[in-house]
Amino acid sequence: MLHPMLQTNVLPDAHLFVALLHACAVDGSLFQGKQLHVQIKEQASRFDTFVGNALIDMYAKCGDLDTGLRVFLSSSNRDLVSWNSMIGGYAHHGFNDKALSLFYDMQLENIQPSRVTFVSALKACAKIEFRDEGRLVHAQAIEEGFDTGVIFGSALTNFYAKCGKISDACCVLEKQPNRHIGIWNALVAGCTQNGDGEKALQVFEKMRHDGYMPNEVTYVCALKACTGLASFDDGRRIHMLIIDNKMEKNSFVESSLIDMYSASGSLDDARKIFDGISSCDAITWSAIVTGYAQHGRGEEALLLFEQMQAEGVESDLFTLVNALKACTCLVALDVGELIHGLAVENGFETDLCLCSMLIDFYSKCGSLDDAAATFNHLPKHNIVTWSAMIGAFSLHGNIQAALGYFESMKQHGVKPDDIVFVSLLSTCAQMGLLKEGKQLFEAMIKEFGLTPTGEHYNCMVDLLGRVGCFGEAELLMEFSPAESSFVGWLTLLSHCKAHSRVTMGRKCFDRVTALDSGHASAYVLMSEIYEAAGMHEEAEIIRKMRDTGQVWKKPGQASVEINKKSHAFIVGDKSHFQIVDILAKLDVLNCSIIGTGHVPHAASVHSCGL
Repeated sequence: MLHPMLQTNVLPDAHLFVALLHACAVDGSLFQGKQLHVQIKEQASRFDTFVGNALIDMYAKCGDLDTGLRVFLSSSNRDLVSWNSMIGGYAHHGFNDKALSLFYDMQLENIQPSRVTFVSALKACAKIEFRDEGRLVHAQAIEEGFDTGVIFGSALTNFYAKCGKISDACCVLEKQPNRHIGIWNALVAGCTQNGDGEKALQVFEKMRHDGYMPNEVTYVCALKACTGLASFDDGRRIHMLIIDNKMEKNSFVESSLIDMYSASGSLDDARKIFDGISSCDAITWSAIVTGYAQHGRGEEALLLFEQMQAEGVESDLFTLVNALKACTCLVALDVGELIHGLAVENGFETDLCLCSMLIDFYSKCGSLDDAAATFNHLPKHNIVTWSAMIGAFSLHGNIQAALGYFESMKQHGVKPDDIVFVSLLSTCAQMGLLKEGKQLFEAMIKEFGLTPTGEHYNCMVDLLGRVGCFGEAELLMEFSPAESSFVGWLTLLSHCKAHSRVTMGRKCFDRVTALDSGHASAYVLMSEIYEAAGMHEEAEIIRKMRDTGQVWKKPGQASVEINKKSHAFIVGDKSHFQIVDILAKLDVLNCSIIGTGHVPHAASVHSCGL
C-alpha cells in the first residue's frame, strides 16, 4: 500500500499518515518512513501532534534516534505520547542513560509518567550500574499506583533479574496474583542475561512443575542458559520437550537450537536442524555460519555464507564478523574483501568491532596498507581498534610502527590493556629486543597497574631464552602462574637447543614431562640437544622414552586461498594435484634465498616429509 501511495498525487490525511508511519515502524522501513516525513513537511500546516507523535515513534522504533530527537525537540505540543516514544526508543536501543534523562526531564516539565513510561524506565535500568535508579523508579511507580499488571510485573521482574537481584525478582513473581507466562519469561530471560544460567533452568523447571506451559520465548531463553553453562545434556532434553510441544519449527527456537549444538561442538546436529528448515531467515543463517566459523571449520562457514548471499538473505553485523573470522583463519583475501564491501553497503563500516576484525584480517593476509586504511577511516577509536593496529604491526615484526601506535594511543587517553602488551612483548621476544621488552614489562606493572598473565610471563621467558639469559628466565618461571608453566618451560627448552645448553635443557625437559608426559615436541627437542652435544646414548634413551609412551608429533597443517579457492597442506602429504609444480617452485625459492646470501641453519629444521 505504501509504495503506490507515494507514487500518486493523492494527499493522505492525518489518519492515513499515522497508519503508514505505524507500518514503517513495525517493519523497520526507515527509508520509506523518511519519504513520508518529506510529504508531511510539505503539508505541515494540515497536521497536529497526532502525526508528530507517529513520526517520533517511527524514528525511535527504526533506530534513527537522532532524527527522532530533532522532531521531538521541534514539536511545540509535546505530550505524554511524545515523551513515551522517545524514552521507549532510547531504552529499546540500549541508550539507557538518555532514556532515564528524558524520564526525569518530562517530570520537570510537569508531564506525569504513565504505566508505559515506568515500563520503559525499568527497561533502561536493567543493568547493574543503574540498579539504584531502578529501585527509585519502582518506588515511584508504587506511589503513583502503576505497579500492577502483567506488563509492569514482567518489566520489574526482568529488571531485578538482570541486575543480579534474583531473590527480589522471585519475590515479584511470587506476589503476582496472575503469574502470566510473560512474567515467567522475564525471570528466565533476566537470569540468563545476567549469567545465572543455573537459576534460569531452575525457574524453567518450577514453571513447568507449577503447570505453566512454556512458549517459544521460554524455550529460547532456556536454550541460551544451557549454551552459557555448557550444559548440553539439558539442552538435548529441552530439545525433546520442544518437539513434544510442536515448537521445533519456530525460527527463533531453530536458531537457538543451532547455537546450542554449535557451542557444544555437535555441528552435525546443528546442520541437521538447519537442513530441515524449509525457508531459512537471517537469524538461522547467522547461527549456522557462526557455528562453523567459531569451531575452526572456516571453509564450510564460507561456503554457507556464499550460499546465504546467493539466496539473497541480508547479512547482519554478527554474521559478517564471523564470516570474516573464517576468512582470517583461511587467509581468504578475496572473500574477506567481499565481506568488507558488504559491510560498507549495509552501513557497518564504522562499527568498531567489525573494523578491529578487518584490521586483524588484512594484517594476517599481509596487507598492512589496507589495515591502516581501515583504522584511519574510523571517526573514533577504542582499546580494541588500537590493540588491533598494534597487533597488526607486531605480527609483521615492525616494532617501531607498533610502538608508534602504542604512544599515540596513550596520547589519546586510552589505557593499554593486557592484549596490547602481549602483542608488543611477543614481537620483542621474536626480535630479541631485550631492553625494549624489559621496559614494556616494567611499564605494564608500574605505570599501568596491570597484573601480568601467563602469556606475558611466557613472552618474557621467550625473550630471555632467545638472548641466552637462562638464569633470569628460570627465575621468572618461578613467579609465573601455574597454568602457563608448561608453555614457558617448553619455550625455554627450545632455546636451550639453539644455545646448546644441555644441563638447563634437561631441567626444562623434566619440568615439561612432569606437567605433560605426552607432548612429542619435548622429546624431539631433548634428543636433538643431546645429539648436538655428541651424547648419542642419552639421545637414544629419550627416543626410547618417547616410543614406550607412544608419543608422536601431529603433522602440521597450513592453508592458503588462491583465486577464491582454499588449499590445505599437511606435512608429509603429497596428494595435492599440483604437488610436482609446488615442489619445483620450492626449489626455485630455496635457490633464490641462498643466492641472497642466506645460509640455512639445518639443525633448527625438522624434516617436512616432502
